[in-house]
Amino acid sequence: MNIAYLRRSQIDIEKWDSCIEQSDNRLVYAKSWYLDIVSPQWSGLVGDNYLAVMPLPTKTKYSIPYFYQPPFTQQLGLFDTSKVHNDSIIDEFIRKIPFRPYRLHINGYHCPQHNGIEQPNYTLYLGRKYDDISSRFDTNTLRNINKAHKSGVIVERYDSANIVKSDIADKFIEFYLSTPKPYEVSDIDVFTKLIREAYARGRMIFYFAYIDEVPIAALALLWSGKRMIYLCPISNEYGKQRSAMFLIINQIITDYQDTDTTLDFEGSRIEGIARFYRGFGAKLEPYFLIRRFI
Repeated sequence: MNIAYLRRSQIDIEKWDSCIEQSDNRLVYAKSWYLDIVSPQWSGLVGDNYLAVMPLPTKTKYSIPYFYQPPFTQQLGLFDTSKVHNDSIIDEFIRKIPFRPYRLHINGYHCPQHNGIEQPNYTLYLGRKYDDISSRFDTNTLRNINKAHKSGVIVERYDSANIVKSDIADKFIEFYLSTPKPYEVSDIDVFTKLIREAYARGRMIFYFAYIDEVPIAALALLWSGKRMIYLCPISNEYGKQRSAMFLIINQIITDYQDTDTTLDFEGSRIEGIARFYRGFGAKLEPYFLIRRFI
């Protein structure tokens, strides 16, 4: 395959996005509008006139350019339209990465276990009836769903199809940023722009959990083809005490049961969080870390 390295200004965006859309493993993270937000300096590898592409988010430190995994972008990697999934194709693209430091997360679609370090991700397929899916919930999950119900938690969904208020994205941003967290938001400007743009494009769904009409937890779900990505969950202390996020996920499963949809939890190396995902019956679907010099 003839593979070329192109900077953002050299890339034919229409062909790039078409390749992503036609790929069996398409992910919204790799679309041009998404990359423009999370990594404005991104570049990419393009094979055989956009038959296959590989995003390379780019950053500069001490005047040294390097490739990195941007915020709110769990995995990227290779996307191709050939439908001939040769295990060696990912090796070919990795060898073509320009000689500079990189630390990238690539999807596992081309089975590159020998190339990278496995990272955990958990997904739950919703193409079954709710009773079938919920029969795989563990006892802790069932107990917390019941706890939230008994506490009077109410869950509501907002998307561009059914929302009356036009400020729901800003409402989520305000709640997310104002709620104490054990971590810092990596880039508030990127986060704000991404939430607003994804919602404006019809790619974002919000779920809020309330007690007496006061929000106690919320979740921003990002549409990616047939995937709903668990992008930004947040609970305040009241939400945690009342297990509100358990009820939000239960409502998502109720809303999208028996559809060809996968709930992508984005995974976690923290065992307590991974256990939370597995408690709904989510299965391991790994991706891989590749790196050079960093």
